[in-house]
Amino acid sequence: MKILVVGTGLAAYGCCKALIENMVDNIHVYDIGLTHRGEFCVAKEVLNASSGDGSFFEYGINDLNLRPRLKSKRLCSSHAAGGFSRVYSGSILRPQNEDLIDWPEDSIPEDNDFKAIISSLDICQFKDDLATLAPLDGTSPRISPELSCYLGRSRIALSQDKEIDGCVNSSKSTFCSSAAFDAWSSLGVIRYFSGVYVESVKQGRNKVDVYCRRGSKSFIEAFDKIYLAAGCVNTTSIIGHSMGESKELYIKSAPIHLGAYIRWKFRRDKSEARCNSIVEGTIPDRCQYFHEFKSANTGYRWSHTQLGPMNTDVREKVSGLVPLCLTRYMNMLLKNVWFSISTLNSTTGEDIPIVVDSVGPTIMDRLTKINERPLRRRLRYSLELKLRILSKFKTLKLLPIPFGSIIGDVLRKNRLGGWHIGGSLPMSARSESPYTCKPTGELRGIKGVYVVDSAGFPSVPGSSIALLSMANAYHIARNSL
Repeated sequence: MKILVVGTGLAAYGCCKALIENMVDNIHVYDIGLTHRGEFCVAKEVLNASSGDGSFFEYGINDLNLRPRLKSKRLCSSHAAGGFSRVYSGSILRPQNEDLIDWPEDSIPEDNDFKAIISSLDICQFKDDLATLAPLDGTSPRISPELSCYLGRSRIALSQDKEIDGCVNSSKSTFCSSAAFDAWSSLGVIRYFSGVYVESVKQGRNKVDVYCRRGSKSFIEAFDKIYLAAGCVNTTSIIGHSMGESKELYIKSAPIHLGAYIRWKFRRDKSEARCNSIVEGTIPDRCQYFHEFKSANTGYRWSHTQLGPMNTDVREKVSGLVPLCLTRYMNMLLKNVWFSISTLNSTTGEDIPIVVDSVGPTIMDRLTKINERPLRRRLRYSLELKLRILSKFKTLKLLPIPFGSIIGDVLRKNRLGGWHIGGSLPMSARSESPYTCKPTGELRGIKGVYVVDSAGFPSVPGSSIALLSMANAYHIARNSL
């Protein structure tokens, strides 16, 4: 059996892991393969990225070496091995069952799928309330009926130690799937091809024909099965042009809410200091806590909040705005400023129109247009979140800063949606549209094509979707064989 996986991100990682474990021996991986910013990209800083592995490049930047265009003020097409815009925080959190109530029952990843992914990751974690709400041993969540609010230390997926010049590098960064693909390629269990752009897929005779471009050369290759893990925007664009018509689809976006707090440290807690040293020493500039709750203001779906100090890059940028003589004092103040980033279920937000259209004579002359709308202010949710965080003052020691959400919007430069998107080609048990997927992940419009990234999500949960993306792809690939 000849298999093609398109992409090398988190979904592609979960997909390839399942295929390799099931002894599939002819796996091709096509990827654009950029690993750094080229001269064609505009160097525009993104302050909420980290110097550890953040790309610092604004969403919406296009690769000018490629003719397909993306018109967006917020979102970007993913490009590189492991993801070109590396603003992934490494956060790992399993979604709750009620967050996937919109999903067909057969499409929901099982405990064994989550366990397979979790066992392959190096996750920084602690024993606290989150261990019952979102256990990392592969078992189902165990929610206390008396609790609707949980607080715990952040769960971060880390990279493995790398040996450099004969020495082990003890400093860690967030997990990047490109390292796994390098290892699989070296072992010969996959055939990795970089610099390959997938234009479209067509139904052939008992196979699926893939139309590709590598540099100036176009070619067609046939596969038994194709797994699209190119990222929601890219996957939607590929399928839109494969169908051969202009089509308006809709992306589901998990709304976000930003906040700012002052940390009031009036005494030093030794156990807390130990935890902080572990987290900060392992991977700096990452969130320290996860805060989860659900209520009427969250649509009775779980809200996920990441809490942590202002990262180094933001501090340096803000400190540079004051006179040099005040820089030291500004740095001391900013070290006690924490930010919160909250994500809600996509069912509480609005769908985003995405149009895939042709703008020239060839399939490469295509344009994907995304019409983002500003997020609406959620005053009731904001107030409830602040009160719940204040109720955890003994642990967090955080006091809300007035207009914190507005400050956050200024720093991230716009209010156009969140980071978690998907659902343009959703899995459905009832729909007959060729632009939807069966509960197995197979696209209804083209037999043998499986959508394994977030484009196939029926809804996007508020929790960090990295683990769900990997487990979902693993589940689809495992059951497709």
